[in-house]
Amino acid sequence: MTITKPTDHIEFTLNYSPQAADLLRAGQIAFDRFKCPDWPELIEPARALRPVYVHFPLRASNHLIAGVDLERVAAMRADTETPHVNIHLAPYMRDFAAEFGSFDPYNLTEAQRETIITRMTADVQRLAQRFGPEHVLVENVPYRNDPTHHPKLTIEPQVIRRVLAETGCRFLLDTAHAAITAWSLGIPVTEYIAELPLDRLGELHVTGVQWHEGRLMDHLALTDDDWPIVAWTLDQIRGGRAARPWAISCEYGGVTEVFNWRSDAGVIAEQIPRLAALIKPLQMQPTE
Repeated sequence: MTITKPTDHIEFTLNYSPQAADLLRAGQIAFDRFKCPDWPELIEPARALRPVYVHFPLRASNHLIAGVDLERVAAMRADTETPHVNIHLAPYMRDFAAEFGSFDPYNLTEAQRETIITRMTADVQRLAQRFGPEHVLVENVPYRNDPTHHPKLTIEPQVIRRVLAETGCRFLLDTAHAAITAWSLGIPVTEYIAELPLDRLGELHVTGVQWHEGRLMDHLALTDDDWPIVAWTLDQIRGGRAARPWAISCEYGGVTEVFNWRSDAGVIAEQIPRLAALIKPLQMQPTE
């Protein structure tokens, strides 16, 4: 297996939040970049403190990218010096309801499976054609065994590998998404991650997973269950079983009512230095 090495240096990045900004100003945390959504009103205050990069809300599904203003994406990418354009491998069953008519989301026919995979791949290919496959990262999404949400095929390792092989793009691994998926499948998290295309890893996202209002949620503080998963994943990179990503991003914290309740300054102050200490040996590791 050939390991793709997108970069030698690994940047440590963090979701922008007012709490993180305050801690950074106070010298209590250190990292390389803020990770921001594609919101100019958030990017400006963030990059007054640190370089930024943009995480785009793009989905690969049923010809969705045809309706995206890729020139806006390109302009924002250039303005922020964002190395890659990301896309989530995230069709919803509703995206195909009109075409499929009456269907069983738990028992898709081979023709229905192939339609979804082909359309997802076409969306990724549009980005690859515009930005170059070496600059496009495909992210795994959480599978919740919900018939109205993402179909199971979306998180199957062989499907993700097929999309990457047919487009030439690289992989964005979200360990929290993988943890939710593994729980839904009833298998160990590391067993699932090991089946994913780590040889094409280009970016890594880490955050905690906890039960909230009867549902497994991500973007939360790392728990005693999460830290070993992070350490194991970093060990795959250190041992050459995964490619070196350009960035490892902590996705804790944010803005608006979606993230305000999970942007605790105490969590950031405690966990960012701990994560930085885990990542530093990788940043200093000699590469071939």
